Parts: sequence; C-alpha cells; structure tokens
Amino acid sequence: MASIYAEDVAGKHARPKETAARLDRVLDYFGDKTLSYLNQQTCDDYVKARGHVAAARRELEDLRAAIRHHWEAGLCTGITPVVLPSKGVARERWLTRNEVARLLWAAWRLRQKWKGKASDRATAQHVARFIIAGFHTGTRASAICGAALRPTIGRGWIDAEHGVFYRQPGGKRQTRKRQPSIRMPPRTDGAGVNLIIDQVSGNLINGNMRAAVILGRIVNVGRLGAGKAEFDFDLHANRRITYIGVTHRTRSVDELREETRAMWAALADAVRTKELRLPIDKIFPLEQAKTAQEYMRANRHFGKILLVP
Repeated sequence: MASIYAEDVAGKHARPKETAARLDRVLDYFGDKTLSYLNQQTCDDYVKARGHVAAARRELEDLRAAIRHHWEAGLCTGITPVVLPSKGVARERWLTRNEVARLLWAAWRLRQKWKGKASDRATAQHVARFIIAGFHTGTRASAICGAALRPTIGRGWIDAEHGVFYRQPGGKRQTRKRQPSIRMPPRTDGAGVNLIIDQVSGNLINGNMRAAVILGRIVNVGRLGAGKAEFDFDLHANRRITYIGVTHRTRSVDELREETRAMWAALADAVRTKELRLPIDKIFPLEQAKTAQEYMRANRHFGKILLVP
C-alpha cells in the first residue's frame, strides 16, 4: 500500500524526499501489520513510540492519505480510520527585536577558537545574514538557505539590485504553502542614515561618513578602534556632515550637572515605563571581578556587564 502511494502520488509532491522519509518511518513501525491492525490504540501507541507529537501527526496524515489512495484505486473494500493526535498549541511567543539584535550581534562577532584561544576568523557571519533575512521577511529556513542570487531552476532567488526575494522556486509548482515574492524592507532607500553614534572611530570613520545622509550628523563618543586614523576630507565636505566630538574631560561640574538635568528631563518618562532601558548582558558578584574583566576583554557581550556587591 505505502509503496503504491509513494509511486503514484508522493513523487508528485513538492518535496518527495521528505514524504518518502515520513513513509519510511511509518513502515518501520507498521510494516508487518495489516490494515485491520489500525485503530485508535495502535495510533496512540505510534505517537508515544515516536516521541514527538507534531512529527507523528504528520506521518499519520501520510498513512491516512496512502490508505485513501489504496481504496480509491479499488485495492481494498473500505477506508480504515487513522486516528490523529490533537494539533499542538499555536506559537504564542516570538523573539523580540532586542532578542533578535542580541542573536544577530553574537553571530556576527563569533570567532573561531584554536586550542582554546580565539582567533580573528569570523565563523558565523553567514548566520547573521540568515537571521536578517528571516526576521525581515518571515521566510522559512529552507527557502532562505536554498535561495540563489540569480534566477535558478529549482531554487528561489534574491534580486539584490531591486530588493526583491522571489521565494517560489523556478520550475516548481505552487503548493498550499504559498511562497509569494516579497520586497526586502528598505533601510534608508540608498540615501544614508541621519545620525551615527560612533563609539569606535579609528578606521571606521570614512565608512561612517559614506553611510551618512547628506547633511547627516556623526557624534564621536568613543575611540575604541583608535584615536587617530586617515580622514577623507573630500567625503566629509561632499556630504556636508556635522561631526561632533563629545567628552566629559573638558566639562566643568556645572556643565555636567546641567547635562544630567536636561537628560533626565528628556528621558525620565521613557525610563520609568521601561520604554528605554539598557540591555544587561551578564551580572557578576563583586568577588568575580577578574572573571568579569576577562569576559569583557573577550569582546563578545551585547549590553552592560554588571558587578554587584
């Protein structure tokens, strides 16, 4: 019965190999049984043996379809009932934007380790790009991983020039799980960003200016990359960028008090309602200060590292 269904029907499915794999798992359990063996108890036993309700349900759906095909072909006198387990509860929680940002940052900064020591070789930046595509388009993992960068038979493709993700593979028929084309969300429409808060400086300054919109602003609040670097004055002039330097070292006590007052007046409500809050990456007890410093030196955290007494 299963082999007839596989030959007549499953080969026409959008993903015939997956259907065949599910049928193999069903046959591993029911292969030496007749149709009269099937009832609610034996189906329940299969679900328990399978250990995964959603997977078992999908496999029993294939078994039910195979039995119906067998009956429609006139190869049995009736349709034997296949009792499916209840559908699982729909997903109620999704990653927040902050959680996606943490995941993206961790993937982008992950470095290969060799004999316990970190190297400069990035190992997961492709995963970061995968996360961006999934987050902004809601596309299934298999469609993202299988996408090409030009029209390709059997694969979806991303038109990077026009910002369109053609998710339906060329040459494949449409299924119930529709894969319409979707426009990749524009970030700045090619114009650039209005404001850059730069904590790195160094060799990134010219790249920051290229990313800024004409008449944009760059605020230099840190120099983690370097305190000196080559500066493209032509680019700065052409973009008419306002470049602002910030430090507390040359401010008087009165200036610092006024800065704090103005900041709290502008942000107090957002802080109280937790609309604005600092991400806390990890908390260490004070006696583990050395461990916290080593953790910070690894430079893979996202957010603040706290020491608590």
